[in-house]
Amino acid sequence: MNLIQQLQKKPKPTLSHIESFEDFTAIIDGEGQDYINLRLEYDQTKVPSGGSEVTGATAQMFIRASNTKEAAGRHFHAKARQSLGLEPTDEKYLRAAKLAGRGRDSLSSFQNDDDEEEEEEEEEETVEDLMKSAAFQKKKTIKKGSKEYPDHYGAIGLAVERYLATTEQIKENFQEYSMKLHPDKCGIAGADEEGKEAIEQRYKAVAIAYEVLSDDKRRREYDSVDAPKHDLPTSVKAGKTWFTTFIPAFQKLERWSEVKGGHVICEDEDAPYEDVKKMYVSWTKFKSWREFPHDQENDLESANDRYHKRQMQKENETKRKEKKKEESVKLRAFFEAAENLDPRVIKEKERKAAEREAKKAEKSGSGGKGGGSKAENEAAAAEAKAAAEAAAADAKAAAAAAKKKKEAEKKEMQKTRKAMRAIRDEAEGAPEEFDLDQLMLKLDISGIKVLLDECSGKSAAESGAILKAAVEKGA
Repeated sequence: MNLIQQLQKKPKPTLSHIESFEDFTAIIDGEGQDYINLRLEYDQTKVPSGGSEVTGATAQMFIRASNTKEAAGRHFHAKARQSLGLEPTDEKYLRAAKLAGRGRDSLSSFQNDDDEEEEEEEEEETVEDLMKSAAFQKKKTIKKGSKEYPDHYGAIGLAVERYLATTEQIKENFQEYSMKLHPDKCGIAGADEEGKEAIEQRYKAVAIAYEVLSDDKRRREYDSVDAPKHDLPTSVKAGKTWFTTFIPAFQKLERWSEVKGGHVICEDEDAPYEDVKKMYVSWTKFKSWREFPHDQENDLESANDRYHKRQMQKENETKRKEKKKEESVKLRAFFEAAENLDPRVIKEKERKAAEREAKKAEKSGSGGKGGGSKAENEAAAAEAKAAAEAAAADAKAAAAAAKKKKEAEKKEMQKTRKAMRAIRDEAEGAPEEFDLDQLMLKLDISGIKVLLDECSGKSAAESGAILKAAVEKGA
Protein backbone atom coordinates (compact mmCIF):
# COMPACT_ATOMS: atom_id res chain seq x y z
CA MET A 1 0.00 0.00 0.00
CA ASN A 2 1.57 3.33 -1.03
CA LEU A 3 1.44 6.67 0.81
CA ILE A 4 -1.59 8.01 -1.09
CA GLN A 5 -3.56 4.83 -0.34
CA GLN A 6 -2.70 5.10 3.36
CA LEU A 7 -3.84 8.72 3.48
CA GLN A 8 -7.16 7.87 1.84
CA LYS A 9 -8.08 5.94 4.98
CA LYS A 10 -8.01 9.24 6.92
CA PRO A 11 -11.17 11.46 7.04
CA LYS A 12 -9.64 14.31 5.08
CA PRO A 13 -6.11 15.47 4.07
CA THR A 14 -5.02 18.67 5.83
CA LEU A 15 -2.61 20.25 3.33
CA SER A 16 -3.85 23.63 2.08
CA HIS A 17 -3.73 24.66 -1.57
CA ILE A 18 -0.33 25.79 -2.87
CA GLU A 19 0.85 27.57 -5.98
CA SER A 20 4.53 28.46 -5.52
CA PHE A 21 7.58 27.79 -3.36
CA GLU A 22 7.10 31.15 -1.61
CA ASP A 23 3.60 30.14 -0.45
CA PHE A 24 4.81 26.95 1.23
CA THR A 25 5.74 28.36 4.67
CA ALA A 26 2.59 30.51 4.88
CA ILE A 27 0.40 27.55 3.90
CA ILE A 28 1.90 25.41 6.68
CA ASP A 29 0.79 28.18 9.08
CA GLY A 30 -2.79 27.94 7.80
CA GLU A 31 -2.66 31.00 5.54
CA GLY A 32 -3.17 29.22 2.23
CA GLN A 33 -5.40 30.52 -0.54
CA ASP A 34 -7.19 28.93 -3.50
CA TYR A 35 -5.36 29.13 -6.84
CA ILE A 36 -5.47 27.71 -10.35
CA ASN A 37 -2.95 24.86 -10.13
CA LEU A 38 -2.36 21.13 -10.59
CA ARG A 39 -4.15 19.23 -7.80
CA LEU A 40 -5.27 15.75 -6.77
CA GLU A 41 -9.03 15.21 -6.46
CA TYR A 42 -10.19 13.34 -3.37
CA ASP A 43 -13.69 11.85 -2.97
CA GLN A 44 -14.50 10.29 0.40
CA THR A 45 -17.42 8.30 -1.06
CA LYS A 46 -15.10 6.41 -3.40
CA VAL A 47 -12.84 5.07 -0.65
CA PRO A 48 -13.46 1.27 -0.50
CA SER A 49 -13.48 -0.69 2.69
CA GLY A 50 -9.89 -1.31 3.73
CA GLY A 51 -8.53 1.19 1.21
CA SER A 52 -7.08 -1.44 -1.08
CA GLU A 53 -7.48 0.57 -4.32
CA VAL A 54 -5.93 3.78 -5.59
CA THR A 55 -8.86 6.16 -6.07
CA GLY A 56 -7.04 9.49 -6.42
CA ALA A 57 -7.10 11.09 -9.90
CA THR A 58 -5.78 14.29 -11.47
CA ALA A 59 -8.34 17.06 -10.96
CA GLN A 60 -9.46 19.42 -13.72
CA MET A 61 -8.28 23.06 -13.83
CA PHE A 62 -10.51 25.28 -11.72
CA ILE A 63 -10.60 28.73 -10.11
CA ARG A 64 -12.18 28.10 -6.71
CA ALA A 65 -11.13 24.95 -4.93
CA SER A 66 -13.27 22.77 -2.69
CA ASN A 67 -12.17 21.17 0.55
CA THR A 68 -11.69 17.81 -1.18
CA LYS A 69 -8.98 18.91 -3.63
CA GLU A 70 -5.34 19.08 -2.60
CA ALA A 71 -2.11 20.36 -4.15
CA ALA A 72 -0.14 17.77 -6.10
CA GLY A 73 3.62 17.27 -6.33
CA ARG A 74 6.53 17.12 -3.91
CA HIS A 75 4.83 19.22 -1.20
CA PHE A 76 1.93 16.74 -1.14
CA HIS A 77 4.43 13.93 -0.60
CA ALA A 78 6.29 15.92 2.06
CA LYS A 79 3.04 16.49 3.96
CA ALA A 80 2.16 12.84 3.56
CA ARG A 81 5.45 11.80 5.13
CA GLN A 82 4.90 14.23 8.01
CA SER A 83 1.38 12.87 8.59
CA LEU A 84 2.82 9.36 8.82
CA GLY A 85 5.57 10.48 11.20
CA LEU A 86 8.35 9.91 8.65
CA GLU A 87 9.54 13.55 8.53
CA PRO A 88 9.96 16.33 11.15
CA THR A 89 7.50 19.23 11.02
CA ASP A 90 9.56 22.03 12.60
CA GLU A 91 9.71 25.38 10.82
CA LYS A 92 13.44 25.14 10.11
CA TYR A 93 12.98 21.92 8.19
CA LEU A 94 10.00 23.25 6.25
CA ARG A 95 11.92 26.37 5.20
CA ALA A 96 14.94 24.30 4.21
CA ALA A 97 12.67 22.00 2.20
CA LYS A 98 11.32 25.00 0.34
CA LEU A 99 14.83 26.23 -0.53
CA ALA A 100 16.43 22.88 -1.25
CA GLY A 101 13.52 21.15 -2.95
CA ARG A 102 13.71 22.75 -6.38
CA GLY A 103 13.95 20.19 -9.15
CA ARG A 104 13.13 17.17 -6.93
CA ASP A 105 11.40 14.42 -8.83
CA SER A 106 11.13 11.65 -6.22
CA LEU A 107 10.24 11.16 -2.58
CA SER A 108 13.66 9.73 -1.71
CA SER A 109 15.42 12.89 -2.90
CA PHE A 110 14.17 14.72 0.23
CA GLN A 111 16.23 12.53 2.55
CA ASN A 112 19.68 13.42 4.01
CA ASP A 113 19.41 17.17 3.32
CA ASP A 114 20.99 18.47 6.55
CA ASP A 115 24.21 19.64 4.84
CA GLU A 116 22.33 21.31 1.98
CA GLU A 117 20.11 23.22 4.42
CA GLU A 118 23.11 24.98 5.95
CA GLU A 119 24.45 25.96 2.51
CA GLU A 120 21.14 27.25 1.13
CA GLU A 121 19.90 29.31 4.09
CA GLU A 122 20.91 32.93 3.79
CA GLU A 123 21.96 34.77 6.92
CA GLU A 124 20.34 38.16 7.31
CA GLU A 125 22.82 41.01 7.81
CA THR A 126 22.54 42.62 11.24
CA VAL A 127 22.49 46.38 11.83
CA GLU A 128 25.85 46.10 13.61
CA ASP A 129 27.43 44.43 10.56
CA LEU A 130 25.84 47.06 8.33
CA MET A 131 27.33 49.93 10.32
CA LYS A 132 30.80 48.34 10.11
CA SER A 133 30.69 48.07 6.31
CA ALA A 134 32.60 50.52 4.10
CA ALA A 135 29.32 52.01 2.86
CA PHE A 136 28.60 53.46 6.34
CA GLN A 137 32.08 54.62 7.35
CA LYS A 138 31.52 58.28 8.19
CA LYS A 139 33.99 61.13 7.90
CA LYS A 140 34.36 63.70 10.65
CA THR A 141 31.82 66.52 10.80
CA ILE A 142 33.10 69.59 8.93
CA LYS A 143 32.61 72.99 10.54
CA LYS A 144 32.38 76.29 8.67
CA GLY A 145 31.84 79.10 11.15
CA SER A 146 28.60 78.38 12.98
CA LYS A 147 27.49 75.78 10.43
CA GLU A 148 28.20 72.05 10.66
CA TYR A 149 28.26 69.54 7.80
CA PRO A 150 27.93 65.92 9.04
CA ASP A 151 28.71 63.04 6.67
CA HIS A 152 25.42 62.66 4.80
CA TYR A 153 26.80 60.07 2.38
CA GLY A 154 27.99 57.86 5.23
CA ALA A 155 24.59 58.16 6.93
CA ILE A 156 22.74 56.85 3.87
CA GLY A 157 25.18 54.06 2.92
CA LEU A 158 27.00 55.89 0.09
CA ALA A 159 30.33 56.59 1.80
CA VAL A 160 32.25 55.00 -1.08
CA GLU A 161 30.37 56.59 -4.01
CA ARG A 162 29.99 60.04 -2.40
CA TYR A 163 29.62 62.80 -5.05
CA LEU A 164 29.46 60.17 -7.81
CA ALA A 165 26.21 58.76 -6.37
CA THR A 166 23.25 59.16 -8.71
CA THR A 167 19.84 60.55 -7.78
CA GLU A 168 18.39 57.05 -8.17
CA GLN A 169 20.99 55.56 -5.79
CA ILE A 170 20.21 58.19 -3.17
CA LYS A 171 16.48 57.50 -3.43
CA GLU A 172 16.90 53.70 -3.31
CA ASN A 173 19.26 53.84 -0.31
CA PHE A 174 16.91 56.14 1.58
CA GLN A 175 13.97 53.81 0.99
CA GLU A 176 16.00 50.76 2.04
CA TYR A 177 17.76 52.12 5.12
CA SER A 178 14.89 54.22 6.43
CA MET A 179 13.19 50.84 6.95
CA LYS A 180 16.22 48.82 8.09
CA LEU A 181 17.34 51.51 10.56
CA HIS A 182 13.86 52.38 11.82
CA PRO A 183 13.93 52.51 15.66
CA ASP A 184 11.19 49.89 15.96
CA LYS A 185 13.30 47.43 13.93
CA CYS A 186 16.51 48.21 15.83
CA GLY A 187 15.25 47.16 19.26
CA ILE A 188 14.69 50.62 20.72
CA ALA A 189 12.07 49.27 23.12
CA GLY A 190 14.64 47.13 24.93
CA ALA A 191 17.56 49.57 24.78
CA ASP A 192 18.86 51.76 27.60
CA GLU A 193 18.71 55.57 27.41
CA GLU A 194 22.09 55.84 25.69
CA GLY A 195 21.17 53.14 23.21
CA LYS A 196 17.81 54.77 22.46
CA GLU A 197 19.52 58.08 21.76
CA ALA A 198 22.01 56.42 19.38
CA ILE A 199 19.25 54.57 17.50
CA GLU A 200 17.13 57.71 17.14
CA GLN A 201 20.07 59.86 16.02
CA ARG A 202 21.09 57.26 13.43
CA TYR A 203 17.59 57.16 11.98
CA LYS A 204 17.33 60.95 12.05
CA ALA A 205 20.65 61.21 10.17
CA VAL A 206 19.20 59.11 7.32
CA ALA A 207 16.22 61.47 6.96
CA ILE A 208 18.39 64.61 7.08
CA ALA A 209 20.85 63.12 4.57
CA TYR A 210 18.03 62.48 2.11
CA GLU A 211 16.68 66.02 2.55
CA VAL A 212 20.08 67.51 1.72
CA LEU A 213 21.19 65.12 -1.04
CA SER A 214 17.85 65.16 -2.88
CA ASP A 215 17.95 68.97 -3.14
CA ASP A 216 20.31 70.05 -5.96
CA LYS A 217 21.28 73.37 -4.39
CA ARG A 218 21.91 71.97 -0.91
CA ARG A 219 23.77 68.98 -2.31
CA ARG A 220 26.10 71.24 -4.32
CA GLU A 221 26.92 73.21 -1.20
CA TYR A 222 27.56 70.01 0.74
CA ASP A 223 29.70 68.47 -2.04
CA SER A 224 31.73 71.69 -2.18
CA VAL A 225 32.57 71.39 1.52
CA ASP A 226 32.94 67.59 1.49
CA ALA A 227 35.50 67.57 -1.34
CA PRO A 228 39.15 66.93 -0.40
CA LYS A 229 41.46 69.89 -0.78
CA HIS A 230 43.53 70.11 -3.95
CA ASP A 231 45.80 72.87 -5.15
CA LEU A 232 46.07 74.52 -8.55
CA PRO A 233 49.80 74.37 -9.37
CA THR A 234 51.54 77.15 -11.27
CA SER A 235 54.88 75.35 -11.62
CA VAL A 236 56.17 71.81 -12.03
CA LYS A 237 56.61 70.21 -8.62
CA ALA A 238 60.03 68.97 -7.53
CA GLY A 239 60.68 65.39 -8.58
CA LYS A 240 57.70 65.38 -10.95
CA THR A 241 57.04 66.11 -14.62
CA TRP A 242 54.53 68.46 -16.19
CA PHE A 243 52.22 65.51 -16.81
CA THR A 244 52.30 64.23 -13.22
CA THR A 245 51.81 67.77 -11.88
CA PHE A 246 49.16 69.32 -14.12
CA ILE A 247 47.10 66.42 -15.56
CA PRO A 248 45.80 65.26 -12.11
CA ALA A 249 44.84 68.88 -11.35
CA PHE A 250 42.83 69.09 -14.59
CA GLN A 251 41.11 65.79 -13.76
CA LYS A 252 40.09 66.99 -10.29
CA LEU A 253 38.90 70.30 -11.71
CA GLU A 254 36.58 68.48 -14.14
CA ARG A 255 34.46 67.53 -11.12
CA TRP A 256 33.25 71.12 -10.71
CA SER A 257 32.35 71.77 -14.34
CA GLU A 258 28.82 72.93 -15.14
CA VAL A 259 29.08 70.87 -18.35
CA LYS A 260 30.07 67.26 -17.69
CA GLY A 261 32.50 65.88 -20.26
CA GLY A 262 32.73 69.25 -21.98
CA HIS A 263 36.47 69.68 -21.46
CA VAL A 264 39.34 67.89 -23.16
CA ILE A 265 42.19 66.42 -21.08
CA CYS A 266 44.99 65.36 -23.42
CA GLU A 267 47.36 63.04 -21.52
CA ASP A 268 49.36 61.73 -24.50
CA GLU A 269 52.90 63.08 -24.39
CA ASP A 270 53.26 62.58 -28.16
CA ALA A 271 49.84 63.98 -29.09
CA PRO A 272 49.62 66.23 -32.17
CA TYR A 273 49.63 69.93 -31.35
CA GLU A 274 46.09 70.28 -32.74
CA ASP A 275 44.80 67.98 -29.97
CA VAL A 276 46.74 69.94 -27.35
CA LYS A 277 45.31 73.19 -28.69
CA LYS A 278 41.75 71.82 -28.43
CA MET A 279 42.39 71.04 -24.79
CA TYR A 280 43.27 74.62 -23.85
CA VAL A 281 40.49 76.09 -25.99
CA SER A 282 37.94 73.90 -24.17
CA TRP A 283 39.19 75.01 -20.75
CA THR A 284 38.80 78.69 -21.60
CA LYS A 285 35.03 78.00 -21.42
CA PHE A 286 35.23 76.38 -17.99
CA LYS A 287 32.50 77.39 -15.54
CA SER A 288 32.49 76.04 -12.00
CA TRP A 289 29.38 75.34 -9.92
CA ARG A 290 31.38 75.01 -6.72
CA GLU A 291 30.11 76.91 -3.68
CA PHE A 292 32.43 78.59 -1.17
CA PRO A 293 30.76 78.85 2.26
CA HIS A 294 32.55 81.52 4.30
CA ASP A 295 33.92 80.77 7.77
CA GLN A 296 32.18 83.86 9.17
CA GLU A 297 28.73 83.58 7.61
CA ASN A 298 25.67 84.74 9.52
CA ASP A 299 23.54 82.10 11.22
CA LEU A 300 20.14 82.47 9.53
CA GLU A 301 18.41 80.66 12.40
CA SER A 302 19.24 83.58 14.70
CA ALA A 303 17.40 86.14 12.52
CA ASN A 304 14.75 88.22 14.33
CA ASP A 305 12.34 88.32 11.40
CA ARG A 306 12.19 87.68 7.67
CA TYR A 307 13.65 91.11 6.82
CA HIS A 308 16.60 90.50 9.10
CA LYS A 309 17.01 87.03 7.59
CA ARG A 310 17.00 88.46 4.05
CA GLN A 311 19.70 90.97 5.02
CA MET A 312 21.82 88.19 6.52
CA GLN A 313 21.41 86.13 3.35
CA LYS A 314 22.67 89.02 1.22
CA GLU A 315 25.72 89.43 3.45
CA ASN A 316 26.46 85.71 3.19
CA GLU A 317 26.14 85.82 -0.61
CA THR A 318 28.55 88.77 -0.76
CA LYS A 319 31.13 86.85 1.27
CA ARG A 320 30.75 83.81 -0.98
CA LYS A 321 31.16 85.92 -4.12
CA GLU A 322 34.45 87.25 -2.76
CA LYS A 323 35.71 83.69 -2.30
CA LYS A 324 34.48 82.85 -5.81
CA LYS A 325 36.49 85.75 -7.27
CA GLU A 326 39.61 84.55 -5.47
CA GLU A 327 39.10 81.11 -6.97
CA SER A 328 38.67 82.60 -10.46
CA VAL A 329 42.05 84.36 -10.17
CA LYS A 330 43.69 81.07 -9.16
CA LEU A 331 42.06 79.29 -12.10
CA ARG A 332 43.36 81.81 -14.64
CA ALA A 333 46.87 81.55 -13.23
CA PHE A 334 46.65 77.76 -13.34
CA PHE A 335 45.49 77.64 -16.99
CA GLU A 336 48.19 80.08 -18.12
CA ALA A 337 50.95 78.23 -16.28
CA ALA A 338 49.78 74.87 -17.61
CA GLU A 339 49.88 76.05 -21.22
CA ASN A 340 53.17 77.93 -20.93
CA LEU A 341 54.95 74.99 -19.27
CA ASP A 342 53.41 72.26 -21.43
CA PRO A 343 56.37 70.58 -23.23
CA ARG A 344 54.17 69.95 -26.27
CA VAL A 345 53.37 73.66 -26.52
CA ILE A 346 57.04 74.57 -26.02
CA LYS A 347 58.01 72.15 -28.77
CA GLU A 348 55.50 73.75 -31.17
CA LYS A 349 56.78 77.25 -30.36
CA GLU A 350 60.35 76.16 -31.08
CA ARG A 351 59.30 74.62 -34.38
CA LYS A 352 57.56 77.80 -35.49
CA ALA A 353 60.54 79.92 -34.42
CA ALA A 354 62.87 77.73 -36.49
CA GLU A 355 60.56 78.05 -39.49
CA ARG A 356 60.57 81.83 -39.19
CA GLU A 357 64.33 81.93 -39.03
CA ALA A 358 64.61 79.66 -42.06
CA LYS A 359 62.22 81.83 -44.08
CA LYS A 360 64.06 84.96 -43.02
CA ALA A 361 67.37 83.51 -44.13
CA GLU A 362 65.88 82.32 -47.41
CA LYS A 363 64.41 85.75 -48.10
CA SER A 364 67.69 87.54 -47.45
CA GLY A 365 69.52 85.14 -49.76
CA SER A 366 67.20 85.77 -52.71
CA GLY A 367 68.26 89.37 -53.24
CA GLY A 368 66.92 91.18 -50.26
CA LYS A 369 68.77 93.95 -48.44
CA GLY A 370 70.00 91.51 -45.88
CA GLY A 371 73.29 91.12 -47.84
CA GLY A 372 75.48 88.04 -48.05
CA SER A 373 76.09 85.66 -50.88
CA LYS A 374 73.61 83.05 -51.97
CA ALA A 375 75.85 80.28 -50.71
CA GLU A 376 76.09 81.91 -47.29
CA ASN A 377 72.32 82.32 -47.10
CA GLU A 378 71.74 78.71 -48.07
CA ALA A 379 74.21 77.62 -45.43
CA ALA A 380 72.41 79.73 -42.83
CA ALA A 381 69.05 78.27 -43.82
CA ALA A 382 70.44 74.75 -43.64
CA GLU A 383 71.95 75.50 -40.26
CA ALA A 384 68.62 76.86 -38.98
CA LYS A 385 66.79 73.81 -40.28
CA ALA A 386 69.32 71.50 -38.66
CA ALA A 387 68.92 73.38 -35.39
CA ALA A 388 65.14 73.01 -35.59
CA GLU A 389 65.44 69.29 -36.29
CA ALA A 390 67.89 68.88 -33.42
CA ALA A 391 65.53 70.74 -31.08
CA ALA A 392 62.65 68.52 -32.17
CA ALA A 393 64.79 65.40 -31.65
CA ASP A 394 65.84 66.59 -28.19
CA ALA A 395 62.22 67.30 -27.27
CA LYS A 396 61.19 63.84 -28.45
CA ALA A 397 64.01 62.20 -26.50
CA ALA A 398 63.07 64.19 -23.40
CA ALA A 399 59.44 63.14 -23.77
CA ALA A 400 60.45 59.48 -24.13
CA ALA A 401 62.67 59.71 -21.04
CA ALA A 402 59.87 61.37 -19.08
CA LYS A 403 57.45 58.65 -20.15
CA LYS A 404 59.88 55.93 -19.09
CA LYS A 405 60.41 57.66 -15.76
CA LYS A 406 56.66 57.98 -15.27
CA GLU A 407 56.15 54.24 -15.83
CA ALA A 408 58.94 53.41 -13.38
CA GLU A 409 57.42 55.71 -10.75
CA LYS A 410 54.02 54.12 -11.30
CA LYS A 411 55.41 50.61 -10.73
CA GLU A 412 57.27 51.74 -7.63
CA MET A 413 54.11 53.38 -6.28
CA GLN A 414 52.10 50.18 -6.82
CA LYS A 415 54.78 48.16 -5.02
CA THR A 416 54.88 50.61 -2.11
CA ARG A 417 51.09 50.67 -1.71
CA LYS A 418 51.00 46.87 -1.78
CA ALA A 419 53.55 46.77 1.04
CA MET A 420 51.48 49.26 3.04
CA ARG A 421 48.30 47.19 2.61
CA ALA A 422 50.20 44.08 3.78
CA ILE A 423 51.22 45.87 6.99
CA ARG A 424 47.62 47.02 7.48
CA ASP A 425 46.34 43.43 7.12
CA GLU A 426 48.68 42.22 9.88
CA ALA A 427 48.21 45.20 12.22
CA GLU A 428 45.85 45.22 15.20
CA GLY A 429 43.24 47.98 15.42
CA ALA A 430 44.22 49.26 11.98
CA PRO A 431 41.91 51.60 10.03
CA GLU A 432 39.56 50.30 7.34
CA GLU A 433 41.15 49.45 3.97
CA PHE A 434 39.08 52.18 2.29
CA ASP A 435 40.38 54.84 4.70
CA LEU A 436 43.99 53.73 4.19
CA ASP A 437 43.58 53.84 0.40
CA GLN A 438 42.17 57.36 0.66
CA LEU A 439 45.21 58.40 2.70
CA MET A 440 47.64 56.89 0.16
CA LEU A 441 45.92 58.79 -2.65
CA LYS A 442 46.76 62.03 -0.84
CA LEU A 443 50.41 61.10 -0.23
CA ASP A 444 53.20 60.93 -2.76
CA ILE A 445 55.57 57.96 -2.79
CA SER A 446 58.00 59.57 -0.35
CA GLY A 447 55.20 60.14 2.16
CA ILE A 448 54.09 56.50 1.94
CA LYS A 449 57.69 55.32 2.39
CA VAL A 450 58.03 57.44 5.53
CA LEU A 451 54.92 55.74 6.92
CA LEU A 452 56.35 52.33 5.97
CA ASP A 453 59.59 53.13 7.81
CA GLU A 454 57.63 54.13 10.92
CA CYS A 455 55.83 50.76 10.92
CA SER A 456 58.98 48.75 10.17
CA GLY A 457 60.00 46.53 13.07
CA LYS A 458 56.97 47.49 15.14
CA SER A 459 54.49 45.09 16.72
CA ALA A 460 51.03 44.52 15.23
CA ALA A 461 49.44 46.77 17.85
CA GLU A 462 52.01 49.55 17.36
CA SER A 463 51.64 49.41 13.57
CA GLY A 464 47.86 49.62 13.90
CA ALA A 465 48.14 52.68 16.14
CA ILE A 466 50.56 54.40 13.73
CA LEU A 467 48.29 53.80 10.73
CA LYS A 468 45.18 54.88 12.61
CA ALA A 469 46.86 58.12 13.72
CA ALA A 470 48.03 58.82 10.16
CA VAL A 471 44.52 58.31 8.76
CA GLU A 472 42.95 60.58 11.39
CA LYS A 473 45.57 63.25 10.76
CA GLY A 474 45.05 63.11 7.00
CA ALA A 475 41.21 63.09 7.17
